[in-house]
Amino acid sequence: MEEIHLFIIWSKGIGQKDRILKDISSKFTICSIYNTTWSKNRFSNNLSRFYGENLPKNSKKEKHCGADTFCCIIVKDNKPQYELRETSKGVRVVNINLFDAKQLYRSWTSGNKIHATDNIEETKLQLALLYGKDYHEYLSQDTFDQNALDYRNDLIGANGWNSFDELFHILNLTLNYIVLRNFDNLEDQLTTKHPDVDILTENKNLTKDILNAVETTDKSYRVQHSVKINNKDINFDIRYVGDNYYDKSWEIELLKTKVKHEKGFYIPDNLNLFYSLIYHALVHKQYISEDYIKQFLILSKRLNLSLKKCNLIDTVLLDILLSYMFEYNYNIVEPNDLSVFFNERLINKRIYIPVSTKRTKYKAYLNLRSLLKKILIKILKKLRLA
Repeated sequence: MEEIHLFIIWSKGIGQKDRILKDISSKFTICSIYNTTWSKNRFSNNLSRFYGENLPKNSKKEKHCGADTFCCIIVKDNKPQYELRETSKGVRVVNINLFDAKQLYRSWTSGNKIHATDNIEETKLQLALLYGKDYHEYLSQDTFDQNALDYRNDLIGANGWNSFDELFHILNLTLNYIVLRNFDNLEDQLTTKHPDVDILTENKNLTKDILNAVETTDKSYRVQHSVKINNKDINFDIRYVGDNYYDKSWEIELLKTKVKHEKGFYIPDNLNLFYSLIYHALVHKQYISEDYIKQFLILSKRLNLSLKKCNLIDTVLLDILLSYMFEYNYNIVEPNDLSVFFNERLINKRIYIPVSTKRTKYKAYLNLRSLLKKILIKILKKLRLA
């Protein structure tokens, strides 16, 4: 099975470019060559997103590789071979055709001035970030333009995203994700006062890098990030497998059974959407909103379930939810994110879920803050009347 990969000759290794290109052409089919220039003020951010590391401006890596024009060579490997190799991230199974060539070229350039992808997933990610390219489009091609092209752009999304369409196009090429809810009018988020998008993904840090997202708080338990879309800051809550927003097995199933929305992004299938919304409304909220009740009724009809509005009280819904969760061996779990409400009062009507000391302390802090706020308001009112 053929594979697409890429090499990068960073600017401080460019003196060996001709020698490297000659060797690459003897081992692989060259698909494209891009002489790529990133803007100086965004080079460190581009490098951080590209490598998935938090690299400060003028980092050792940046100084070693060089911040001038680099050469990216996209290749087709007609006979990929995978074996164990010692890498910077430990012993891993890698494509040894690429890996061994990279090591050879590094010896020619004295250091780590050559980059090469180790596997298909890495290639998909880097093709999309570098040039907005689809891995499978290269894979399906038989003929290629091997003339070098000049490309003067930062990574996709470096200065924010032009639209949700552009953002989700890149996510579709690089990530396993879903938009959890409130997705039918996603574009409306661009005009609301408090825009918010909830997504679930396999890897929070990778998702953050791809989105070029910025954390909105320094609290480690929070997952809220800001992403610039059409010059507006949109909040993204990046939920991830293992964060206890839902049971881990359910989170995996939500991603496994995802379907594509008519607008091009991924969402839960109807069954998982129905029950995950019930869970969210009961477990993560203090009260069930009228909007959720409407959604429950619509989804129940799609699933041919005999659900009536008069039955949509919290304990009845909880029984329906627990029956479903028992069937699939899912558990109600306390979210790692302390800012997410956890409805112990309702849950404990049916089952007992122990709550962490952290959450108990956090609730006490919120109650104290609320009390102090009320006292302060009373004092201010008295001062105005005096």
